[in-house]
Amino acid sequence: FLFSHAGFATGVPALIPYPQNVEWKPNPFSLDEVVYLSYDIHRNDRVILEIRELLIRSGVNDIEETNLNFSAGKDKIIRIVLRPVPGISQYEGYQLTVFPGEITIEAKNKAGIYRGVQTLKQLVVKNKGKFQIKGCRIRDWPAFAIRGFMQDVGRNYMPVALLKEQIDVMAAYKFNVFHLHLTDNPGWRLESKIYPELKNAGTMSRWPGKYYSQEEFTGLVNYCHDRFITLVPEFDVPGHCDAFRKAFGLDSMSDPRVKPVLLDLIDELCN
Repeated sequence: FLFSHAGFATGVPALIPYPQNVEWKPNPFSLDEVVYLSYDIHRNDRVILEIRELLIRSGVNDIEETNLNFSAGKDKIIRIVLRPVPGISQYEGYQLTVFPGEITIEAKNKAGIYRGVQTLKQLVVKNKGKFQIKGCRIRDWPAFAIRGFMQDVGRNYMPVALLKEQIDVMAAYKFNVFHLHLTDNPGWRLESKIYPELKNAGTMSRWPGKYYSQEEFTGLVNYCHDRFITLVPEFDVPGHCDAFRKAFGLDSMSDPRVKPVLLDLIDELCN
């Protein structure tokens, strides 16, 4: 979580990427008391889990959770509301309002709500030892439909935990596409049940024997999905295929044996 300290010189937290429209309000929402959390989605939804974690990290020890229908009149309340926002039609758009006694994040879908929660995290500042959320009214939607990051694990294998750490940072800054470059000359990094020879250490010139099991791969897909990020896998062919050719004893990717193997691998990946 990224608590802003850069805002003290100007009184304004640093927001990245900067929202489409921001109106700053003079009074913050204090996080040193009981906070009610009101929502009409599943309590174990990723959005709710991240808000809970934000509150706990900010020193809130008493989080009272309630359905939207039972939240009237509560002081210090955070509302999550799934509904269309007038004037915001974009898929990931949202509106976030912060007043001293109430925070509301509203969007027509959970993707928008999730983006709003990422902005909420950046609004948390520590002032005289206490956490506050800067008062504001924010209306926001992406400037670009695709906001991506590519990692080349074909050349440089990275443990799943490190990839998840990068995905978390992507989510914090509202990226929505993770391009995973799984194959290159140094190694074919995705396990195949049909062609297990692809994961043999002898085919790899860097990080020999390092690959992702199918279970690890689907785990990464789901980890991204929970954060409204699309994982796009790449098989780099017909170039950059030294590891592939070593696995099958091929001199050239123009060998007629290549095409049926690649079709099998693509079908396996899609399944």
